[in-house]
Amino acid sequence: MKTIKVSVCISVHNTAHLLPRCLDSLLKQTMKDLEIVLVNNGSSDNSEDIMRQYSNHYPQIQWQIIVQEDRGLAQGRQTGINHAIGEYIAFLDADDYVDSHMYSKLYDVAIENSADIVECEVFRDGSILSSPYTGLYDANFIFRDYLLYNSLHSFIGIIFKFLHSNSNVAGILEPYKYICTSGFIAFNIFKAFNPI
Repeated sequence: MKTIKVSVCISVHNTAHLLPRCLDSLLKQTMKDLEIVLVNNGSSDNSEDIMRQYSNHYPQIQWQIIVQEDRGLAQGRQTGINHAIGEYIAFLDADDYVDSHMYSKLYDVAIENSADIVECEVFRDGSILSSPYTGLYDANFIFRDYLLYNSLHSFIGIIFKFLHSNSNVAGILEPYKYICTSGFIAFNIFKAFNPI
């Protein structure tokens, strides 16, 4: 089995009409050491069929498909974390799509800077969302900013370090069954890390 650099976790709930565009953008990634972890979170549409069609049609990609009852977005993402084998983890929603170089660039920056978390700009609703942070920061500083100013705008353009044996993120969302926003997840993940 090849070494996986980034696991992209997608919690899917009745988004069959959007899922192909998302998966197509992942198939175009320049990073080839990528894993796609799909969590069918209680879909009643043909989302699972689409997942299986893609995994069968593109066997050169590392796929994991997990089927569970609808446990909410937070638990869908936690299931993805629990199954991911990549050195870094990224979340993507089924209605998102990414630039073909995104994960390669994020990973390279993370390795070059020994960073646990790396983020990039995100295009949403006709505008570019940029992080207020440029350079290296201690996670406690960003965590404090988040608490004081709610300054985390997005969670899509982020990868974070995943250490299998002593994971910073194992169980991070377990207590939260149906509470989930990008900022909420970021809040819990930033609490678990040091340098960014």
